[in-house]
Amino acid sequence: SSQQSSNVKSTKILYRPIFYKVQDLQSIKIRASLKQNIGINLTTYMTKVETFKIVIDGTEYVETGRNDVYVIFKIDATKITSTSGKYDITNQDDEYISSGSFTLV
Repeated sequence: SSQQSSNVKSTKILYRPIFYKVQDLQSIKIRASLKQNIGINLTTYMTKVETFKIVIDGTEYVETGRNDVYVIFKIDATKITSTSGKYDITNQDDEYISSGSFTLV
């Protein structure tokens, strides 16, 4: 049996940990003036949805990651002008999934 030698360079991949705050689907609190990752429990819909989007104060954010339970959104609070209001969660086809309220804290 002949052995083939492989000349593949090993690439080191560095993973940055994603820190996020877990939020209740109905009412999320967003820290004012900061970019932050918010994890929202969307397990009910995960198997049916390819990509989640959240619309807060007219700005749409596409999910940046997910785990078994939470969908992670990176929210830039500097773009939020209202101190509170409603948000909507849609899928990749802009079909409505859920909504709730947000408050800047």
